[in-house]
Amino acid sequence: MSEPAGGGGFGQYLLLRKLGSGAMGEVWLARPAERREGLPERLVIKRLHDHLREDERALRRFLDEAELAKLLHHPNLIELYEVGAVGDEHFMAMEYVDGLHLRQCIEANRGPLSPVLAATMIAEACAGLAYAHDLTDESGQPLHLVHRDIAPDNVMVDCSGCVKLVDFGIARTTNTDLTTKAGDRRGKVRYVSPEYILGAEATPRSDVYSMGATLFELCTGKRPFEEMKNLIEIAKAIRDRGLPRADLVNPRVPPDLVAAIASATQRDPSRRLASAGELERHLRRFLKKYAPPRPQQVGREISNWKARLEPDSEPALAAAAGKGPSAAPLRPNAPGPRSKPPVKADALTKANQPVEQAETPSIIIDELALELSAAAARPEPAEDLPSIVISPELAEDAFVIPPPSRKKPRR
Repeated sequence: MSEPAGGGGFGQYLLLRKLGSGAMGEVWLARPAERREGLPERLVIKRLHDHLREDERALRRFLDEAELAKLLHHPNLIELYEVGAVGDEHFMAMEYVDGLHLRQCIEANRGPLSPVLAATMIAEACAGLAYAHDLTDESGQPLHLVHRDIAPDNVMVDCSGCVKLVDFGIARTTNTDLTTKAGDRRGKVRYVSPEYILGAEATPRSDVYSMGATLFELCTGKRPFEEMKNLIEIAKAIRDRGLPRADLVNPRVPPDLVAAIASATQRDPSRRLASAGELERHLRRFLKKYAPPRPQQVGREISNWKARLEPDSEPALAAAAGKGPSAAPLRPNAPGPRSKPPVKADALTKANQPVEQAETPSIIIDELALELSAAAARPEPAEDLPSIVISPELAEDAFVIPPPSRKKPRR
């Protein structure tokens, strides 16, 4: 089917505009061609790329994602409305989130979010993740679902203040008929846990680490190991050093939140917070000491940020017409023990330029796990490890770490 520029028909839907494109497929803003009970006026159509329609593995992965999405029903997760096909083109009709992902929030805010706003958002995301981790099949057996790709761009906040954990496309459960096959390990390298990057199977604690790393980025405005560009160096830092204390990067992060981030990102999984629910409880206790924002306040800030990033968006046009939310920034938290007086907006703009927002690539790195295991047995310094070349066609795909190699390390 030819790709419409906008307003084109697609089965029982009208495609309005493309929202994005990844390694697997495209995401379109759409609406039903005719009003249908149970469907909103706007939704998302996710469909495979044309060149993957004959790829059995890609199609299986797409359909597995759809089967898993049918099981997920929680306010902090994306709702699936329909799975179908138009001719030979498979699609999913899903909930549309009119908002921003967390990395866009940092960009729009020109730096780290207020600690209380960051904790509020991640606590909501943890609620959805805890539900997914506890999911059972029809017989009541635990599915042991693990997301495996938690990062700032996979947590969204809409203009009503609702937080959504998105993209279970590479999730894995004990039912390998539903999700990515065993041994196929995927994720974004800056956010994956030490045990996972070395080839161990992902567990709920692996997701907790990734959520903690995401909270670190919200509170500091810095991606984990942002100063490093070489993938081997990043992986070694995750394995050997771990994240620094958040208040060493941003002194305005309160001690309780510093402790929560540190507990969630312990390198030893046995010392890490055991579940997303436990991280959520830590964050809720922290929020009780402050004045957490109401969803309407969060939504108003998201609308303001969206207008800043997208001048032609509906929130921006509404604000220009005097019909949108106030442009006054959200100040959700009472000053904490390390807080400083608010900085004027013009000074903040000059002193705190946006951090680098390029998405950390999801890459295939069989070589990475092999190189790390070999490096442990080599006398040469780590600086001698070679860089990994990322091919453009894999820049948006997920990395795969093989099971421990039987090959003898190089000497």
